[in-house]
Amino acid sequence: MRIGVESFPPLILAGMRHFSVGLVLYPLLRWKTGIRPTAEQWRTAAITGVLLLCVGNGGVCWAEQTVPSGIAALLVATVTLWMVIVDW
Repeated sequence: MRIGVESFPPLILAGMRHFSVGLVLYPLLRWKTGIRPTAEQWRTAAITGVLLLCVGNGGVCWAEQTVPSGIAALLVATVTLWMVIVDW
């Protein structure tokens, strides 16, 4: 991510990653299962995708412009711990 942020704007980089994976995995899933997502599933996936792109992965890409990548990796790795602590 650190190298990518030097060449591309952060949200474009995150969007390209999501889009390229979607181009590969959606046809593969349709081929393997033959199941078509419903309109409600598309809506839920779109909301989740926008949040992941703008808040999750996009936020990390944006932060890596100023924060060292090792620190960013440590902060992302502690998200699970914080989720358990908050739920507790």
